[in-house]
Amino acid sequence: MALISTLTAAPAHAQTVTGTSASDSVVLEPVTVEGTGQRTGGSLGPTIPRSSGTATKTDTPVTEISRSISIETRQQIVDKGGQRLEDTYLYSAGVRGGTYGYDLRGNWASIRGFDIPAEYLDGLQFDNSLYYNNTLPEVPLLERVEIIKGPAGSLYGNSTVGGLLNAVSKRPEAETSRRITAEYGTHERKQTTLDVTGRIDEQGKVLGRFVGLLRDSETQVDHGRNDAIALAPSLTFRPTPDTDITVLGRYQKQDGTPDTQFLSRYGTVEPAYNGRYLSTGTFVGEPGFDKLEAESAAITIDADHRLNDIWSLGGAVRYSESNSHYNHAWWAYADYPTRYASDGTIDRTFYTQYGSTQILVGDVNATADFRTGPVTHKLLFGAAYNDTTADNDTGYGTSTGRIDPFNPVYTGIPSITVADTPAVNFKQAGVYAQDQLRIYDRWLVTAGARWDQVETDNPNSGINASDSDITVNLGLMYKFDNGISPYVSYNESFRQENFGTDVNGASFDPTRGVQYEVGVKYEIPGVPSLITASVFEITKSNILVTDPDNPTYKVQSGEATSRGFELEGQVKLGEFEVEANYAFLKTEGDDGEPLYGIPDHAASTWVTWRPGGTWEGFKAGAGVRYVGSSHGYSGADGADSYTLGDAMIGYEFDTWDLTLNVRNLTDETYVTSADSTTGYYGERRTIVLRLGVNF
Repeated sequence: MALISTLTAAPAHAQTVTGTSASDSVVLEPVTVEGTGQRTGGSLGPTIPRSSGTATKTDTPVTEISRSISIETRQQIVDKGGQRLEDTYLYSAGVRGGTYGYDLRGNWASIRGFDIPAEYLDGLQFDNSLYYNNTLPEVPLLERVEIIKGPAGSLYGNSTVGGLLNAVSKRPEAETSRRITAEYGTHERKQTTLDVTGRIDEQGKVLGRFVGLLRDSETQVDHGRNDAIALAPSLTFRPTPDTDITVLGRYQKQDGTPDTQFLSRYGTVEPAYNGRYLSTGTFVGEPGFDKLEAESAAITIDADHRLNDIWSLGGAVRYSESNSHYNHAWWAYADYPTRYASDGTIDRTFYTQYGSTQILVGDVNATADFRTGPVTHKLLFGAAYNDTTADNDTGYGTSTGRIDPFNPVYTGIPSITVADTPAVNFKQAGVYAQDQLRIYDRWLVTAGARWDQVETDNPNSGINASDSDITVNLGLMYKFDNGISPYVSYNESFRQENFGTDVNGASFDPTRGVQYEVGVKYEIPGVPSLITASVFEITKSNILVTDPDNPTYKVQSGEATSRGFELEGQVKLGEFEVEANYAFLKTEGDDGEPLYGIPDHAASTWVTWRPGGTWEGFKAGAGVRYVGSSHGYSGADGADSYTLGDAMIGYEFDTWDLTLNVRNLTDETYVTSADSTTGYYGERRTIVLRLGVNF
């Protein structure tokens, strides 16, 4: 509270920006290394991103990065009314959110056809997939979201082949700002957010920020809850012009329910035995039992120091702890294929988990900016470490009686015995190097490599695995004077996810990912804009498949591929800002069939209007999202295509603004993905009215 009082009392000061000219001999320019990819250089206009700190771990203009990335700025998130993390990339080419329907347990996403990308918070790995032990980042606490498409092992080590997502927290700012926001919307959603930032001392050597959130909400599923508390204080210390130290605190408490019901395909995609469809609010759990309660606390220290005109040091470390209690009763996978008994009732599976997680993660590096003849270099050396321990005690129960999903009469909670099991430990240590070369201010070359050692110790399954690997990246771009920049790139990844041995007793290797990409980036001269077109091929290898000669064993001969084309553009045309995206994907799994839940075609467009003159202060936006039909597992029928509309309208006054956001404007009922037995409903129409006041 002392921090809030200091910030609310601080006077407003104009922020001073200083610049340093480049040397004509050795030094390109003095820089402060963006050590963990947590910052960018701002935007062109309110929404169009100018630079990224995630794709290269240095602050690099997006138009000089030889691969495709997507960035959702704070203004874009607010305009579209994003409520959850997966809402922030629904208008990004090749990125899909909500694959498994409306679900508050996790951030279910795919990038370029591959499921559940690695997630990072402020450049450090944030793994919310550890048995639902962690809380999800709350959107009002974030400044922006950056997505790398395709393998990124050469900078981030053990990671998924599809890419990674980096959510960037709000940080202290020198200019004083105080804002409180109140929301009310569908499902009795009530949320209040406080955001206060500014200088704490007159000299601007100490900056502070506090962001707090309180939410009370139901969900579209009967008996569902989505309540939360989030507190995020932060301080920035600038003892010298060359030193910047930021401490970020974060506390979150989530009190919700697991809304995924694992409904049958028959009743979602196709009619059930009685010719009817299930409601999107269908709840087959048990009132008073289903819950997802999680509490987490974290502290992050980020520091940058410029040694001289060439060398800079940077690094960040975070320690976090979380605890959870997860109860879930879902539609059992019995009575195939429809999963209904002969009388139309269903069985249920009851599950209980008590979990805790401790994560220590860090990344430190050094950057050198210098010139050798006609070539300028941005040389990066770094080391990273991750030590994660997850303890999960679980138990299952047998249904006390069948229920009718169309008219449920709940039968009570069965006896569940929770087994006390040992904790699982994951460790990763890696070192990396990268050079970004600029040759005659035309040719841009990026080359990097990383070595990692990864260890997993799981006493519950008898796994004690240790793997090491080297991954590389190469990129080449040419910049024309007319704003066109063609590029080619090659990127690799690896992931420790194969455990056990083959028939000869040899341990399995990690899966490997390789991406080839050719594209072009374009800035329209004189117009705030960013247009990226790319074609790519990703191959994931070392996938475990059944040994044809010894069916009780596995071999690592499986491959999955994704080939596609993406077009992603943002343009500011006078009073209008336009986003347009399209992705074509052709995927194939190790069984020769398309990958689950991945549409061949997806497209979206969003237009925002902020007029001047007589209409100044008014704002409006509208968007359309199309998702093509997707496939089930092993060639089974999947889900049909769907089209959704979103809209925003509001007015901004001097000190306050009022905004109305509507998502799924026509209240479509749709299935996001499905297979031969299961269908996942998407989010129905939501309406949120938001009042913001600056004080």
